[in-house]
Parts: sequence; structure tokens; C-alpha cells
Amino acid sequence: MNKLFQIVFLLFGFCLNSFGQNSIDELIGKYSTMGNSTYSSIVKRDPQTKKVVSVYNELKLSNSFSGEAHRFKKAFEDEAKNADSQEKNVKGNTVNYLLRYENENQARLYMMEYDSNRGFLTNITVSIIIKNKKR
Repeated sequence: MNKLFQIVFLLFGFCLNSFGQNSIDELIGKYSTMGNSTYSSIVKRDPQTKKVVSVYNELKLSNSFSGEAHRFKKAFEDEAKNADSQEKNVKGNTVNYLLRYENENQARLYMMEYDSNRGFLTNITVSIIIKNKKR
């Protein structure tokens, strides 16, 4: 029984490391179904095999969600510890935050763009690009 517990614990830890970006995915799932937000998803498939090649998801939050936008920012900051990350000011108050994850099956790029003015986050757009690797 003890050995089974150790195996389950190791698998659980591996899954957390491999899919640490789940907190961002959960937030997108939550806010994509609320009013005052716009969500779109584009799936590209291989025409011959019908397998998914890539997925592009985008969530735009209205300014009425600006208080909740700090949850996205915190999720990006937390996940930056487990990914290749970059944060930069583009122009004026506009900030881009990028996270990149890659494993043997796929590459994921998480992007968040927002305007920051006196601590308020507005014009929030969160995008995810998932590319499956061919085998």
C-alpha cells in the first residue's frame, strides 16, 4: 500500500510540473462563460489525418472586469516560475506578459496584454497558442 501511495504521489507531482499552466486555463474557462467578455477559439486540423495541429484561444475582458484582471496577472506571475517567461512594456502603459511551455508532445504559448494605469488593469486580452508536435 505504501509503494502504491509513493507511485501516485510521484505521478501527481509530474503532472503538476508538466501542466502548471492549469490555473490560467481555469481562469479562462471561468471568464469565457461570463457576460461582458469575448471568447474565441480556432482549431487547425491536418486535412489528411483530421488530427489537431494547433489551437488558438483568445479571451478579452471588458473593463468592468478590471478588478478581476489582477487574478490573471497573479496567475501569470505564479506560473512564470515554471516556464520561460517575459514581461515588457510595449508602449505607454501597455504591458505584454509571455509564458512558454514545451514538452515532447506540444508547445504552449500564453500571452496576456493589458493597460496598467495607477494600479488599474484595463483592456485585458489573454491568448493561448497550442501546437501539437508531429510524431
